[in-house]
Amino acid sequence: MNERGVRERTERKERAKLKLERERKAKEEAIKQREAIEAVHRCRSLDAIHAHLKVDEQMLENLLGGRGIVFPSILEAVSFQGSGDKIKIPPSCFTELSDQGAFDKGTLYFQLSVIHQEGSSEMINADSKQLTTHSSVLEFTAEEGSGGLPPHVWSNLFPLDSPKAPLIEVRYVWLPKGTYAKLEPDVFGFSNLPNHKAVLETNLQQHMKVFHKSLQCPCGVVLEKEQMVQHQASISPHRLLITCWFCGDMVQSGTLATDVCYRLSGLTENEGVCGSKTAPCDAPAGGL
Repeated sequence: MNERGVRERTERKERAKLKLERERKAKEEAIKQREAIEAVHRCRSLDAIHAHLKVDEQMLENLLGGRGIVFPSILEAVSFQGSGDKIKIPPSCFTELSDQGAFDKGTLYFQLSVIHQEGSSEMINADSKQLTTHSSVLEFTAEEGSGGLPPHVWSNLFPLDSPKAPLIEVRYVWLPKGTYAKLEPDVFGFSNLPNHKAVLETNLQQHMKVFHKSLQCPCGVVLEKEQMVQHQASISPHRLLITCWFCGDMVQSGTLATDVCYRLSGLTENEGVCGSKTAPCDAPAGGL
């Protein structure tokens, strides 16, 4: 074989060798890429599993905390002038709680938690510690997406600066009854009472019965006695008597009119019916 043939043969071997080397490197690179993709998929799967487990744990916590009632809601906190520690939440909350039978379990209690937002000074000063408190419900009359807080509850959740749009989580919880209370006399003579326990229990029972007994309006609102009197005298659709705009009779207000035109005019159902006939509200069917 001449020199040219030897050189060509050598070049072919080199090209074949280089081709095999490129194929080997390509296979190794493909394997690395496939392993990297599989690793990403495994991480995503693990993240999804962890997220799913966290949701399950939260659901279990809600079930245990609410004794079968699961009600978490994110609302924008707004303040209103009032006393006590009862909040206002939207009517949709009443429907959701009612569908789960929450009203059959007695007084409604909620855990209120601040949802920290980026840039909030409270988040920095409180060292990221979540602020929480507990409350009952005053009315289901708040605007959808918002929750009304009286000053006492507001100061518990926002002791420092309030964010521009404060968000809170309202979660239904079951609270056990208290078994004891520690009291400190603020006047002299308390130690002279013959039976401290009996005196305190009697006064507390009378106070609870007169001022804090829960009553339910036919419209669904649950309030204490004093607030219920104001509610049924002013805004309840089942308040006792109003003066009809059309005939002047004193009639029950009823709910909003079913007719759209009357409803837009702010008329009640009774006023809508009266406005569509030629007889007073109290007149029998068929007119005068």
